[in-house]
Amino acid sequence: MRKIHLLPEDVAQKIAAGEIIERPVSVVKELVENSLDAGATEIRVELADGGKSLIKVQDDGAGMDREDAALCFRRHSTSKIAREEDLERITTLGFRGEALASIAAVSRLTLRTFDGAADRGTLIEREGERLISVTDIAFPRGTSVEVRDLFFNLPARRKFLRSGQSELGPVTKYVTQAALATPGVRFTLLHGAREIIACPPVMTLRERVFQIFGKKMVDGLMDVAAEEDGGRVEGLASLPLAGRPDRTVQHFFVNGRPVKDRILIAALNQAYTGILERGRSPEAFLFLSLPFADVDVNVHPAKAEVRFKDTQLVFRLALRAVGEGAARGHIIKEVVPAGRKQGPTNRVAEDGEGYPAPGLGFGPAAADVLVSGAAVRAIASPPGKGPVVLGQYENMYIIAAGEDGLLVIDQHNAHERVLFDKY
Repeated sequence: MRKIHLLPEDVAQKIAAGEIIERPVSVVKELVENSLDAGATEIRVELADGGKSLIKVQDDGAGMDREDAALCFRRHSTSKIAREEDLERITTLGFRGEALASIAAVSRLTLRTFDGAADRGTLIEREGERLISVTDIAFPRGTSVEVRDLFFNLPARRKFLRSGQSELGPVTKYVTQAALATPGVRFTLLHGAREIIACPPVMTLRERVFQIFGKKMVDGLMDVAAEEDGGRVEGLASLPLAGRPDRTVQHFFVNGRPVKDRILIAALNQAYTGILERGRSPEAFLFLSLPFADVDVNVHPAKAEVRFKDTQLVFRLALRAVGEGAARGHIIKEVVPAGRKQGPTNRVAEDGEGYPAPGLGFGPAAADVLVSGAAVRAIASPPGKGPVVLGQYENMYIIAAGEDGLLVIDQHNAHERVLFDKY
């Protein structure tokens, strides 16, 4: 007797949908990506019960005519790629043509859309795989997708959804990331009658961060940037004396796409080694731009991860951008031996802003450090010409005497500069 058999189409559709739509935030992400790809300048997200009972995303994007509106629920129907070679250069956030088909398969869905060209808009109602109705409506240019009763036909999946408040958290985080990635787009997030996010369009990332996180955070951020071999990293990161006790404000974007990436995280952590106080983590909003052909975004069902053609380039770019920015933000102080008062030659201004200290040929990234007058452990000075090493402070800073005076060298920054010059 045959043991292998084909699954019914409706079961196969639900399994496929479950790989893409895991929880309410998955729905919001797919719909917001569609809105951004459609050129929307205003996106409104409404939730009820954390998205379990209602998710509504409305935009003022390009909209669709009736023919496209009907076709968009067919799996692998998309306007974003047409040929196999298009997968080598994906320039949009979405591309697989699975989002609406997957969402519709596990919910009660209502689509309203109008492209501005026809006389009327289109209304489509679906319940799972079943088409309920298609009618003409009056509707402004754009698209609205209303998703009710998520996983109503998959009780095994629905019972694993968390409370409404718990499901709201990831949605808020994603909408925040989308707003950071596109400062020129208006974003609104409502949970019931409560407004969670309200971000009018702005010109710069710094203005967007101010809208979402407030003045205190913005004041603790520096601009960072680095460019090499067609790649560029830019954004904002913590000043050396800022930071926070957790890693919750670290946002990474690759060609405008929010991602989780271990290479960017590792570069950020290494750049701040020996700079931030122990127990504190940097805030960061880093945007990596690479040729589209050098990034593979088709490696994760939720498109949350990417693969790079040149991982070393990505690491160097992020490390340089943040490391050099952190070096510029350092405060310079002289180390005064215990028991000796600072004389008039101290060059630290009263407001704490010091003058650049002399370096060892490594440039400012090696010399700009923050130290305090304390006991310094003596270490051996290597023979030959050059500065004489006097000691080491807390296994982090080298204290040396050179022709121009006292030198304070951050071992970590000096090491990174050597790596920069080498590679």
